[in-house]
Amino acid sequence: MMLFFKKISLLLTCLFAANMLQAQWQQTNGPYGGFIWCIATDDTDLYAVSIDGVIYRSHDNGANWTNVSIGITSSSVEAIAISGNNLFAGVDYGGVFLSADQGINWTAVSNGLPYTRVNALAINGGTLFAGTSEHGIFLSNDNGANWIAANNGLNNLTVFALEVIGTNIFAGTNAGVYLSNNNGASWTSGSNGISNQYIRAFTVSGTNIYICGDSGEIFLSTNNGSDWTLVGDVYYSIASLTNDGTNVYVGTNGGGVFSCPINGNTWVPANT
Repeated sequence: MMLFFKKISLLLTCLFAANMLQAQWQQTNGPYGGFIWCIATDDTDLYAVSIDGVIYRSHDNGANWTNVSIGITSSSVEAIAISGNNLFAGVDYGGVFLSADQGINWTAVSNGLPYTRVNALAINGGTLFAGTSEHGIFLSNDNGANWIAANNGLNNLTVFALEVIGTNIFAGTNAGVYLSNNNGASWTSGSNGISNQYIRAFTVSGTNIYICGDSGEIFLSTNNGSDWTLVGDVYYSIASLTNDGTNVYVGTNGGGVFSCPINGNTWVPANT
């Protein structure tokens, strides 16, 4: 199961009302303060990573949290992904760690990875992908025990985000969007129509693919990334994207959350 990674300022539980403009937010019972760097969820648990590298797990939708990062020998976890019983953590200059027991125990699984920041993780079937800073993408077919470079056509770019859509894998990089339709064996540029080349996040709803970058612009593709159309600008740096099937939400640096109906182009604050 591929997990979508989010970098947002505060970890909040969203209580959706009938009207999106009346949506309310409620603070969870910790972890308090600072930045929450990324979030992931499986069928039963919610995981949140603070900027100091601590992974917290909640069994009860945020009512209580437990530190489950003991054993990760790095000060900063950058990305997490879940596949079955396996929880993967990508860290800053520490490779990838694996836990098979919900974060109780961790094992370094970085053989073949360069000494660099792991910004993003994604899973496609039995293949685990890691997006890194300045070294492009690496893949593992044995739950991270061994890694090989998957950079044909990617040229060792910095990869900020990864998204698996059917048989395609999209990479958000410091040089736009790249696409692989052969499980990472080769990559082609898919940035037609994108003016902001630093792509930080993806979200997918049906045939709609949304991307965002540092400048605050949001782009939409309805043809599997062949072309992109500008559908909004919130004028804040965007760090995260998600959707609930009806609306798209962006998490910004300094402006809170904005929302827009899918296929729309009007973005409004959603910070009540």
